Amino acid sequence: MNKEIIYFDEGVLKINKKNLLSFDSFFLKKNQITLLIGKNGVGKTVFSEYIMDNIFKKSITSFGVVSDQVNYYQNEKLINKIRILNKFKSMPLSDNQIKEMLQKWKLENVLNKKIENLSGGQKQAFKLLILFIADPEIIVLDEPERFLSEEVLAHFINEIKKMRDKFILIISHDKKVISLADRTLTIENKILKENL
Repeated sequence: MNKEIIYFDEGVLKINKKNLLSFDSFFLKKNQITLLIGKNGVGKTVFSEYIMDNIFKKSITSFGVVSDQVNYYQNEKLINKIRILNKFKSMPLSDNQIKEMLQKWKLENVLNKKIENLSGGQKQAFKLLILFIADPEIIVLDEPERFLSEEVLAHFINEIKKMRDKFILIISHDKKVISLADRTLTIENKILKENL
């Protein structure tokens, strides 16, 4: 995909026929981390799902999502899924590279555990690790800091900084993650607006 900007038309999101959120046309820009903020329950996750649906309709296939709504391969061993994903990369990672990544995400001791048996922090770290291995063009992260230790969160922040050549949308309440933003969208009073 050679686009530098992805445009989205204005719209209204509804739940049970009630208006949840309205918005004017907006965009995601490459080389820019866009932050989406708002109080709990205002529709941030629903809005991120709308974005992913529209990206799919635009036939853009290189995208990755980390969200509580997405559960990865619960009955599979962690290492098996990493190896399968790695095989599909145009330039697969070496065993040493995978080992180093696992250590940095603090997953080296749970390689043979089923994903359903991991702790909350380990599951979140696994989701993020999978995202970074896949290296998609568009990234949507819904509270990526959830359940992460301070050490793993610091590693995530370092890694996402290296991916600024992507389209990135992050929903977060964490000050350290918020500080990454180049631009901020806020949902307030059922309206999406850009903080200028």
